[in-house]
Amino acid sequence: MIYDHLKNIDTYRSLGPGFDKGIDFILDNHTKALEPGRYEIDGSVYARVNVYETKEPEEAFIEAHHEYIDFQFMLEGIEDVVWAPLHKLEATESEPEKDLYKYCGNGERYPLEAGYFMILFPTDAHMPSLTRHGAKQTNKKLILKIKVNSSLLK
Repeated sequence: MIYDHLKNIDTYRSLGPGFDKGIDFILDNHTKALEPGRYEIDGSVYARVNVYETKEPEEAFIEAHHEYIDFQFMLEGIEDVVWAPLHKLEATESEPEKDLYKYCGNGERYPLEAGYFMILFPTDAHMPSLTRHGAKQTNKKLILKIKVNSSLLK
């Protein structure tokens, strides 16, 4: 997992061409009023803009993805994201057609607020969108999905 601020985003271009194209998309759009939905960047990278209400851990699950790297950039709001190394968790369910794999176990909570991002690799399990300090709120997040074979994990 990588956790950082927008001011340092160019540091991660070297991770591969998918990162370079995704970072360009973030820099070109992070101050615009992007509508929720899917944005095609190229064949190996796309973005989703989600608007949602944060939730309690009991309403969520720990997940990981095998085919895509998640690059989660918070546009508006704040939430907690639980992170854990995949090898410390127990697999529970899988939906390979959605590139969604669910796990149980424990992890560490990290705040994700506007201007910050997390890069979550296939070895990084995560539970995003959690209420911070018990106060539910509406967030807006841009999530880049970078195909693994287009990145450093070829």
